[in-house]
Amino acid sequence: MPQNGFRLSDLSTSVLLLLPVVSAIVICISSFSPPRANTSFAIAMTGRRKMLRNAA
Repeated sequence: MPQNGFRLSDLSTSVLLLLPVVSAIVICISSFSPPRANTSFAIAMTGRRKMLRNAA
């Protein structure tokens, strides 16, 4: 049972570490893509931030 807990904590920490990298990549992609894609990316990012705030 403790192994599963450690795996979950490792997964959550890795996700938290990857989030800024993913957001930076999304910003780069959205800057090169048309405005319609920009709005969809912005909506997705704000949704993820709300989910993180609710989780925290």
